[in-house]
Amino acid sequence: MNTEELLDLIELITSVHIVKIKASTTKVGEGETVVGKLNDTNKRLWHLFVEARNSLEVQANNLRIKQEAHQALHETAEVKKHDCAAFHAEMTLDLQTFERDSAHADLLKQVFWAAVRLQFPEILTKPQIGVREDFQVVWINSDKDEVPAGAHVVRITLEGPGSLGSLAEILRHRQ
Repeated sequence: MNTEELLDLIELITSVHIVKIKASTTKVGEGETVVGKLNDTNKRLWHLFVEARNSLEVQANNLRIKQEAHQALHETAEVKKHDCAAFHAEMTLDLQTFERDSAHADLLKQVFWAAVRLQFPEILTKPQIGVREDFQVVWINSDKDEVPAGAHVVRITLEGPGSLGSLAEILRHRQ
């Protein structure tokens, strides 16, 4: 990723309007400790993260529907004529797009949670954290041992598929 691509990603993040961001509707639960609220930048990252996750859910559902419809063509008493090769070629492209978008959503998820941990250093070693209503950040009390310091370091590639540069490009086209 070059400087221009990094600046594009920063511009994308800052272009998200705070008023259109929806907070989680999950209430703070028993055994959860509130450490503060997301800052505006992390609210924007939250929005992009949730948007990417929701988009993947829609894509996965559409792929499932498409596959089931194709399978139904083969299960009728009289197999309906269709171009199976064309379907499989289209499905392959759709799956490649899904895999690419999934890699980018995963990268965005990692960036978001790393940013949250940096905003609240007291949760750096907490194994379970979350975002609750009104953008409250919590850590979940558990019997599990705390994660050692440094275990949450995120490796972010700078170029190629799954990079921040290509992530910015995909997100820009979705806006």
